[in-house]
Parts: sequence; structure tokens; C-alpha cells
Amino acid sequence: MGHWIPVTWLSFGIDHALWGMNAFGYHLTNILLHAANAALVCLLALRLLRLGLTTASPRAISLGAVVAALFFAVMETGAVVGMGATMLQRSRLGAGSMLAAGAVLGEGQEIPAGHMAAGVPASVKKALDGSSGSWVGTTAQHYRDRAVRYRAKLRTAGQ
Repeated sequence: MGHWIPVTWLSFGIDHALWGMNAFGYHLTNILLHAANAALVCLLALRLLRLGLTTASPRAISLGAVVAALFFAVMETGAVVGMGATMLQRSRLGAGSMLAAGAVLGEGQEIPAGHMAAGVPASVKKALDGSSGSWVGTTAQHYRDRAVRYRAKLRTAGQ
């Protein structure tokens, strides 16, 4: 039976009921959930910073909370994430790197630029050089090109 992820299944079920097989709806749900999580991280960071930094200015504390919310998982340019892979809070996938399908990149874990990571928990398996590095770059560019074409279709469909 695979992973027990009832909230994900529920989300997919609601998306399917609302949007059918239109990818736009699933993408919108993903963006809204990510934005809600970022807002919650910001509120939590704001509360913790107010408690811990009693002499700091309110503006500095607010800025710190926003920065914390913006950087809880980062995927750099040209990185490729395999299907079913998970990146937890404050993890970073370096530019031109690849996270294998089904891998879990742990909290605060970083994969250096130009490397492949796999496993649960994920660990660096090899440097991506030569043809493997070229493949990751080509694949990342392919997905960027597809995103441009998809957005263009959305604009024409919405007119």
C-alpha cells in the first residue's frame, strides 16, 4: 500500500472534485497551501523572535520573521526533484543538483551544487559531471520551457 498520507489523499480528492484533471487547480492548491505554511512559519518566527530578542527593534524582529518564512526550503536554479521526493524545512538543493525519486531531504540538510542525492534520509551519492551533469541541466531547461508554454496556454484560455 505505499505511504500513509491521508491529508494528501484528501487534498487530491477535493482537487479532483473541483478541477477534474486540470493541472491548474492542483497547482493553485499547492501554491495556496505553501503560502499558508509560509504565513504560519512567519507568525511562529515573529512570536519566538519577540520572546528571545527583547532589545531588538520591532522592525528588525518583523524582518527576521519574514526572512525565516521565505527560506524554509530552497531549491536553486537548475535543480531537479524526482517524483515523490520530499524536501523538509530549511533544506537546500544546490544549483544543478538532483534529488532522486522518493528521497527525503531532512530538515536543514543541504545538497551541494552539482550532486545527486538519494535515499531516506537523502545522502549525496555522486557528483554530477560529464553526461549526468549535462542530463540534469537539459532536464531542468526542459521543465522551464514547459512551464513557459503552459503559462501561455493559460493566458489564451482565460481570454
